[in-house]
Amino acid sequence: MAAAEVEALVRSAYRNLTTAPGAWVGLADVRDRLADTDRAALDAALRAMVGRDDVRIIPVANTKSLTARDRAAAVRIGNEDNHALSIGPA
Repeated sequence: MAAAEVEALVRSAYRNLTTAPGAWVGLADVRDRLADTDRAALDAALRAMVGRDDVRIIPVANTKSLTARDRAAAVRIGNEDNHALSIGPA
């Protein structure tokens, strides 16, 4: 699957999980929606999306609040595991 297609799937899953642009969504929920998408392709798309003006992917500061599900769904960007996604106006 092409990177642009995976990005479109991520954006669609995000829209289905939120009620407002810019709201934070856990990557675990995004991954659940895209369970049939190859993990490596999804990780690559998320890493590419970080460079977009309207996308933020961040680690959860309170790591004690993370569940095993959250940790498993994290995407490694740089030297950090990131757990939350926001897509808002550019």
